[in-house]
Amino acid sequence: MQRRFRSSCGAWAERIGRVTALMLACATCGAAEDIAPEALWDALFAEKPPLVVDVREPEAFAQSRLPRSRNVCTPEEIAALTLDEGQPLVLVAQTEEEARSMAAKAPLPGHAVRVLRGGLAKWPFGLEIHAEELRRRLQGEKPPKLVDVRTSAEYEACRIEGTVHRPLDQIETWGPTLSKAEEIVLGCRTGRRSGLAQDWLARHGFRRVHNLLGGTAGWPYERAGAQCPP
Repeated sequence: MQRRFRSSCGAWAERIGRVTALMLACATCGAAEDIAPEALWDALFAEKPPLVVDVREPEAFAQSRLPRSRNVCTPEEIAALTLDEGQPLVLVAQTEEEARSMAAKAPLPGHAVRVLRGGLAKWPFGLEIHAEELRRRLQGEKPPKLVDVRTSAEYEACRIEGTVHRPLDQIETWGPTLSKAEEIVLGCRTGRRSGLAQDWLARHGFRRVHNLLGGTAGWPYERAGAQCPP
């Protein structure tokens, strides 16, 4: 009887252990908190921004993405990421559910893992966008305002049709004159200077500001509007 009791206790202990492990695993799966778009936008341009990881396929990431984000799309690569002490990790995907699924597969013990609330499908603020995505937006009912931040010589040599010229080194003068309600796309030759302009505007309360990926050098002049004097 005593032997049978011990055997029964051992079996129950084993079962309880398996249930506890399962509960902990489920708790880990649901541990990723969400972060509101407004909070993430402000955090992106803070002194110590979070590490933002876009878990979509590389093709989608190449077309449009959050500023300062990087593309990592496997649980193994995410688990191998190196974060600064106390730096939160934010996973983004087209939907919040996709980001949560990846968070469950690649937990990072000791780090706060969050997911973008609503996913990129609900992101209302600025992005880094490819030329093809910009062309699509320009064909819409409310096209964005195009701002070229290159030098005067570069602008006069060749430019995307419909752009206005606002040199980066004068942004403190022209930046505050822009409308915060207007959707804006910034461009330069490679995207670096326009990225700096996006940072400046973001720190001054502008939230609908995009940066043209690849810059004007990647614009399909032969297939799209351009003003390039011979």
